[in-house]
Amino acid sequence: MPNVWSHILFGDRVRKQAGLSAAGDLRSFHLGCQGPDFLLYHNFWPWKRDKSVSRLGGVIHQKHCGPFLMDLILAAAEHPGMRDYVSGFLTHHILDRRTHPYIIYKSGDGKYKHQKLEVIIDTLLAQRLEGIQTWKSPVVPRIDIGTSLPRQWVEVLQGAAQKHFPKETEPVLPHHWNEGYQDMKRALSLFHDPTGVKWLFTLGAISPFRYRPIRDGIDYLNESGEEWVHPHFPKEKHRESFLTLWESALREGADLLNRTIAFWKGETAEDTLCDLLGNISYDTGKDCSSKKERPVFAPVV
Repeated sequence: MPNVWSHILFGDRVRKQAGLSAAGDLRSFHLGCQGPDFLLYHNFWPWKRDKSVSRLGGVIHQKHCGPFLMDLILAAAEHPGMRDYVSGFLTHHILDRRTHPYIIYKSGDGKYKHQKLEVIIDTLLAQRLEGIQTWKSPVVPRIDIGTSLPRQWVEVLQGAAQKHFPKETEPVLPHHWNEGYQDMKRALSLFHDPTGVKWLFTLGAISPFRYRPIRDGIDYLNESGEEWVHPHFPKEKHRESFLTLWESALREGADLLNRTIAFWKGETAEDTLCDLLGNISYDTGKDCSSKKERPVFAPVV
């Protein structure tokens, strides 16, 4: 998946492309733009062994993706205070499903290589699109909505997870969702290290996650148009750059966001929105029922 800054920048641009003003609650929207990723930070400290919450975050990316997201949209129809958050969650899904195959192919399966490439792409996009130097600009204030998630959000998320992922949700209690949110903020604060002191203190352990200037000349965004293949469907060949995938995702995201808002206004039928959303994996960009082949990679990190 793209990382924090990419999802924030993408979400803002989806709203603009959709002809919408900025979200009323921008921090809630930007937190929503992180989708289920905050669960992946739960117990990120190496001495904490229970990874049940992060496993749930992983399966949300892979199975029942459309129905789970549709349940959030339905809940936001009843609870308008969730709409900025759920709108952001929708944009996260769209960007992931469009760009994740490229990132997986170009990062490989080495330890933390996926995260390393995401952080690099975050840095390149933030500087190019907004002039933001990620190694100097802390991202946590953009997504910080306070000490905990609203109770209504937790109830909706827990309920949707229990419905679609009963096995993986069994060990996950409502307070774990807040712990994931809090751990995400802690981790991102740790990885913000403009002076390098934290890198030294951790003996380099935070290197894959730490923002830094990118000056190595590697074509991380595939602007040269080099051929790459879908990692799980290697007969499917591509030459798109990351930015081309980004633009495709923008168009798709703007259309789906407008359709979602129309649904909340009673102007689009639930079945129509379900069909448009589909049941597409965050990881593969294919229907969740598609049988994946053994993955192939061509890492640049």
